[in-house]
Amino acid sequence: MEIYKTNYPLNSYLLLIILVVEGVFMIGFPISMILFYIAGTFLLFYILFSRYACKVTIYDNRILVQYFFFWEKNVCLFFEEISEVDYAKGFYDLVDDKALGGLYGFPRYCYDQLIFKKKSSEIEILVNTRIGTFGKMFSNLREIVAAGTGEEGVVNGK
Repeated sequence: MEIYKTNYPLNSYLLLIILVVEGVFMIGFPISMILFYIAGTFLLFYILFSRYACKVTIYDNRILVQYFFFWEKNVCLFFEEISEVDYAKGFYDLVDDKALGGLYGFPRYCYDQLIFKKKSSEIEILVNTRIGTFGKMFSNLREIVAAGTGEEGVVNGK
């Protein structure tokens, strides 16, 4: 049963629109120049805004992360062996004490992390969701994992 679902971030769609508009405006230029500028624009926007862009679907027994770009492998993780769940936020959340890299994390950490702890290991899933949906997604995730472990205080985070 599906419990919560996010959508792809808007910045991923914006990236594709910018590339198409840039390509249209460069009609008549040499093909090497068009490819150079489109590749440069794509890399810049991808690294700063769209890396690990995904939609997350939380079911009662698993989490499914579907990435926007095809070179990222989708992730499906079952909650059966998970004992804890935690998170780390990207550079943009300067108020949260779990920010990756703090103030100097830009542009290295333009994504968030979901950290699932098993008995002997950790699984980190890198995500980039729409603004404002990460907190709600994580609270739903925390409730499911806490219900599965039968303990209230086992889950860290907000």
